[in-house]
Amino acid sequence: MTKGIVIVASVKEVFKRLALNLVDSLDDYAPDIPIFVSTIPEWADEFKDYDNVVEIRSDGPNNIRNKLWALQHSPFDISCYMDADMEAKSERVNEVFDLLDDDHDFAFTNIYAQTGASTMLYQEDYEKDPEWRDNDGVRHLRHHGGFFLWNKNRPNAALAAKRWWELWQEINENDEWWDNHPEFYRGNQSWDQFSWWWLCNKDIPDLKVQEIEDDTYYQYQWNWCPGIPRWHTDPVPEDFEIILYHYPAHQIKAKME
Repeated sequence: MTKGIVIVASVKEVFKRLALNLVDSLDDYAPDIPIFVSTIPEWADEFKDYDNVVEIRSDGPNNIRNKLWALQHSPFDISCYMDADMEAKSERVNEVFDLLDDDHDFAFTNIYAQTGASTMLYQEDYEKDPEWRDNDGVRHLRHHGGFFLWNKNRPNAALAAKRWWELWQEINENDEWWDNHPEFYRGNQSWDQFSWWWLCNKDIPDLKVQEIEDDTYYQYQWNWCPGIPRWHTDPVPEDFEIILYHYPAHQIKAKME
């Protein structure tokens, strides 16, 4: 059973630079984990010198959601997708594949609601209170699309890895779809979490999704947003350790300068 990490760099050079930084950090902390990179032809050579990068594809679309195309092309049985703007901070990143058990198709962390750009699904909720944040998965988005695992040997997981890219094109990139579904908050047109929500609830409702670390605070070790402490008032476990840091936009700008 092969296991590896999927990283994508497309559209803007900043994403290439961030992806290279992520590969560097994984090379430091987890050099034995193989990496699959999906990028564009003019950037492919920049990833070739890394021993941990075992496959590079540059035949995908130069699309802001190239990651959704890349999912179905991962060479690994069990894959972990990481946003390019993440960085490994601990050797515990080697434990990442323990986050998906044998009984589930995918594993996700959940959105920390107050740090989300927006979470609501329905236009009427947005009109009532545009600042409302939640992650209940019923009237709000729940799963964070920047870090997740899947097992392509499970039929529904393989199907979902293909359908998510198709649904992005059918829904998110289709203005007519939104014109015909005014009940949904149109701000979600730019978020792939919406097409993921649609996939889980309308397209493949029996897809089995595991919530990383049983939806406890420990899940954020794997997808740390520095805005979380502003909202989290409960005591932080003493053994809590940031394993993967997810840079927000303002820190990306500072890091890349």
